[in-house]
Amino acid sequence: MAISILPQHLNSYSLWLQKRQYQSNTIRNYLQDLKTFLTYSNFQISSEIIKNYIQEITGKNNSKRHLASLASFCQFLLNQHITQSNLFRKGQRKIRHARNEDINSLLIQYQEQLKKENKSNLTIKNYLNDIHQYLDWLNQNEFQE
Repeated sequence: MAISILPQHLNSYSLWLQKRQYQSNTIRNYLQDLKTFLTYSNFQISSEIIKNYIQEITGKNNSKRHLASLASFCQFLLNQHITQSNLFRKGQRKIRHARNEDINSLLIQYQEQLKKENKSNLTIKNYLNDIHQYLDWLNQNEFQE
């Protein structure tokens, strides 16, 4: 269920950032980034919209700052009891879940291909284990840049 974002939310968010002693340039950038997101989302916010937005802007110029701005706004919404949970984190989890489903499907296909190539069960097990260890490492290091 999407929440409508009203102009007073933006004003309150600006005051919330000021109260937390964010620099004026940061506040200006966060508000501009938020307006970009709200234009994209028709002034609606939900974890599904956030998931789509993250996928849309990842890798583009300033995407990390845009995501930081959105994450901060979602924390504001939670702190002000406008939402019951952090929508940004929920959106991220939805992306991870979708990725995991894609990866699991690929691993099943890979396992079947190895069987067709007459690889031993031990070899297949070791190959898949290596891939799982690498994916675990990726998940642990994904947001530590």
